[in-house]
Amino acid sequence: MIGEKFKEQVNDAFELLLAKHLEGIKDAYIKSESGITISVPIKIQPNQKKSGFIHVEVGMRFVRMRTKDSILMEISEIQDPLIKGVEKLRPKKGRGIDSVTITHEPSGRSVSLTPKP
Repeated sequence: MIGEKFKEQVNDAFELLLAKHLEGIKDAYIKSESGITISVPIKIQPNQKKSGFIHVEVGMRFVRMRTKDSILMEISEIQDPLIKGVEKLRPKKGRGIDSVTITHEPSGRSVSLTPKP
């Protein structure tokens, strides 16, 4: 239920929040005399409607006129739907397509699918 996908998506959400509020964080730090504290709460709850999914909210708080923001998402470590979806994207042997490459934008990680022998 909580594994690598959870870790990657929470990390991606934190990076988005940090990028979104970087100027505000810099401004708050410059205006402070003793530094600032940045809180990053992560709220995890079971999804009662979708088995195998959890609700995850990654937040960010820091003092600069009481800034508060969050990203809410659903994460499932169940791989079956993903594997089935990826297999539909895999090129078929003899159809003229050698490979299909999929890239995850925030992380830059990619995978290439080739026809099965």
